Amino acid sequence: MVPCAGREMARVLLMLLVLGEMRPVRCLAFKKCIGHYFQKDSFTCTDMNISRLEDAVSDIPTNIRVLNISFNWIRSLPPKGLGNLTHLEDLRLDNNQLTTIDPEAFWNLSKLRLLNLSCNHLKSLNLSIFNMLPNLTSLILRHNRVAEISAESISPWKMLHLVDISYNALRNISSFITALGNLSSLRILNAQNTSLSSLEITSHFPPNLTHLLLANNSISELRTPPAFFANIVHLDLSYNRLARAEDLTLLDLPRLHSLNIQGNPLKQDEVLKAVQNLNAPLTNITLSHLQLKDLGTLQNLCEAFRQKGIHTVWLMANGLQRVSAAFTQCYTVESLDLSYNRIKKPDLFTCQGKRSNLQALNLDHNIIRDVSLCDWRPGLSQDNGSIPCLEQLRYLSFKSNHISAIRSHAFQYLINLEYLSLAINEINFINVSAFAGLTNLKHLSLTNNAIGEVFHKTFTPLQHLEVLKIRNNRIPIVYSPTYSSLTNLTTLDLGGNHIQNIKKGGFTGLRSLINLYLDRNWLPDIRAEMFEDLKSLEVLDIANNKLSFHCTHLKSPPFVHLHKLRMLKLQSQEFGLKMLPHNLFKGLEQLKTLDISNNKFVTLNTLPFHLLTHLEQLYMSNICNGVQTMHNLTFANLANLQVLFLENVGLESIRKTLFQNLTNLTTLVLRSNMIRVIREQDIPLLHNLHFLDLNFNPVACVCDNLWFQQWSRYSRVQVVRFYQYQCEVEKTKLFAEFDSSVCNDGFVAFCATAPIIFVLILMAVIYQKGKWNIHYGYYLLRAWIHEYKLQRGSSKDYQYDAFVSYNSKDEDWVFDQLLHKLEKEGPPYHQLCFHHRDFEVGKPIVENIVDAIYKSRKTICVISKNYLHSEWCSMEMQVAMYRLIDEHSDVLILVFLDEIPGHVLSSYHHLRKLVRKKTYINWPADEAGQKLFWTKLRDALKKAHPPSEEKIHCLTQYTS
Repeated sequence: MVPCAGREMARVLLMLLVLGEMRPVRCLAFKKCIGHYFQKDSFTCTDMNISRLEDAVSDIPTNIRVLNISFNWIRSLPPKGLGNLTHLEDLRLDNNQLTTIDPEAFWNLSKLRLLNLSCNHLKSLNLSIFNMLPNLTSLILRHNRVAEISAESISPWKMLHLVDISYNALRNISSFITALGNLSSLRILNAQNTSLSSLEITSHFPPNLTHLLLANNSISELRTPPAFFANIVHLDLSYNRLARAEDLTLLDLPRLHSLNIQGNPLKQDEVLKAVQNLNAPLTNITLSHLQLKDLGTLQNLCEAFRQKGIHTVWLMANGLQRVSAAFTQCYTVESLDLSYNRIKKPDLFTCQGKRSNLQALNLDHNIIRDVSLCDWRPGLSQDNGSIPCLEQLRYLSFKSNHISAIRSHAFQYLINLEYLSLAINEINFINVSAFAGLTNLKHLSLTNNAIGEVFHKTFTPLQHLEVLKIRNNRIPIVYSPTYSSLTNLTTLDLGGNHIQNIKKGGFTGLRSLINLYLDRNWLPDIRAEMFEDLKSLEVLDIANNKLSFHCTHLKSPPFVHLHKLRMLKLQSQEFGLKMLPHNLFKGLEQLKTLDISNNKFVTLNTLPFHLLTHLEQLYMSNICNGVQTMHNLTFANLANLQVLFLENVGLESIRKTLFQNLTNLTTLVLRSNMIRVIREQDIPLLHNLHFLDLNFNPVACVCDNLWFQQWSRYSRVQVVRFYQYQCEVEKTKLFAEFDSSVCNDGFVAFCATAPIIFVLILMAVIYQKGKWNIHYGYYLLRAWIHEYKLQRGSSKDYQYDAFVSYNSKDEDWVFDQLLHKLEKEGPPYHQLCFHHRDFEVGKPIVENIVDAIYKSRKTICVISKNYLHSEWCSMEMQVAMYRLIDEHSDVLILVFLDEIPGHVLSSYHHLRKLVRKKTYINWPADEAGQKLFWTKLRDALKKAHPPSEEKIHCLTQYTS
């Protein structure tokens, strides 16, 4: 008959033989790549130290559409290396070490549309590289060393829509432009930072090219044919060396709508001349970084904008400081960006003249303290010729300024404003009438300020507000009814404040609220009354607060009113959630996503998820508090769960019973746990599982894991980075390379060595389990001989009244109470034997124990929970019990310091037997009981009972 271990080994061998004959339909344990969680036809092989293309593509499915092999060490692309990926549409090979590409590298990739070869070391492009890419629409070659591209190289690019050749060394662009002339589909050409010094071109651009980016070159003149830019719609010439207006005004730009000339050495008058005389239907112009500070120049530019029909103007980083009424004549401009200047007072307009058409104004990154946009002089009114100021403005941003207060009616004339940002300022006061007149405002951002309190009347005018962001301020309490007037609000962001309490009715009136962010606050608890008015809430973020739970059942579950909630975030509480009451999520019948990661749990045995029957995604990583043990029914009701993250939760094994009910699970992440062995019976039958991540587990290279090694290779589940798993002990070896023949040869070795090993193990077990019994037997024999010698003497002369057996952790009671009462208070005075004081130095400790017990008239055992766990104490009691049985005399006194239940004593059968047959001893807690205790103890020490009496003195517990 084959032993059990032998049968198991035989079964594994049989499985290996069968697998050796099988040819898998599909392998999902990829050596260097990972399939995306939710996009099955997309694979990522980034940052995997791949040096050969074959290592990445040899085992991935042939029908994928997206492949990313960026951030590796590939130096060359071999012929037909990607030929099996016939459905590939998007290929990223950026951030490698590519220097050469074989002419047939992209063979058979007829469906490829995007090819990214940026950030490599390519110096030239072979003539035939792209012959096999008839449908290529986007080619990105940024950050290479390409110096020349011939017409022959480009001729196959018939379908190209975008070419990015930026950050190369393409000094001579003439031949390149000539080659591009035949690409009728080309729309966008990015040639930024290509070391171009001039555009001396005699050929024509592709007929349909509309976007030409030539920024960050050294172009000082443009010598092109008259119709060279005939079809260009967007032209970027920023950060070149154009110093004369003629370089631009002599160009024929019949379709140009957007021009960027920022960062060129153009003087103010040259800029003005260029704008005035440009032969183009401009609508968008960027004049940033040109030192346009003069008010007169700005006013003249406004007139030129009006004449040319320019409605979008970028004037960033021009060093502007005083702008008083400078843009009054820019009434045709619809979008104006004045960010990154030095503006202190933004009084850009007056309320006289024609109505402004300005719809978007950006004043970010200035030094503005007052938000007044119009030069409103005292005495002006609509009756004396004034007009509403900026009544068409819809977008206004004051981000990153020095605003500290918002005065009353600060925006009253912006009656059509829809977006207002006052983020990243120093605001600590907002007048209750600050937003008066903003009846059409939909988005208000007050993030990153110093706001300590907001009032109900502050938001009363904002009847159409949909998004309110007050993140990263200093609000301590949400009062009622601060937000009650915001009936159309859909998003309220109060994260990053100091909120410690939300008063009842704090969110009254928010009947349309969908998203509520309360993360990074100081909330110590949450209550149902806080959210009772949020009937439409779908997303609730309470991460990074101070929440914790200490009971298994809540009288009032906090989310009971949130029946439409789809996402709940509770991760990263300051002290950890500790536990999850079993009814915590009551009311969340529609919850789809729950995140409780980064919390420390004492227990998870309350089955908190049993009500979340519609949950689809559960994130509970980093919840380990030592070794975390989950109840086998933790996920029992989550039949709809699709994604489960259990990274670093202290799992020591994959328990089949824990996951077996997750029939719709597709993604299971078990990274950074303590899983060493994975057996066949551990893997649950999850038919929809596609993605299993076991990275950073101490997987052992042992025969018990042989089944898992084969399963990872041939199952339909993708075991992420399986080929990078390292052996637990030998970190230099890989688990996938563990040699199964070791297990095969081991079967014969097992049969030969098993009997010997079994005998050795048996001897070791017998010694380990019975060494104390052996010691006891030896010393009890010596005790019997010692007693026999004493009995042969004429009389017994005891040196001590009692030997005290106790655990060192109870020595405070022994010294403060027992020693003091019996040796120092009397009469009578008793002489006690203590091991630390009376044992003979140099004598073996077991021999000291036997001598002490037999030299004492009695033995007092001070029993506690600590006593029960001590092997020395157990030995002392057994020697005393032997003496009791041998002499048939009352020599043993038991004193119980702790209340020890019977089921605990059942593990100590000698003591349990005594307690069941005899009376037992307890130390009382009250003073009256203690007086009785000492009386009975002294009585027990002096009495001498007849040999026939089998009684152990009892000091019963005195109850008050």
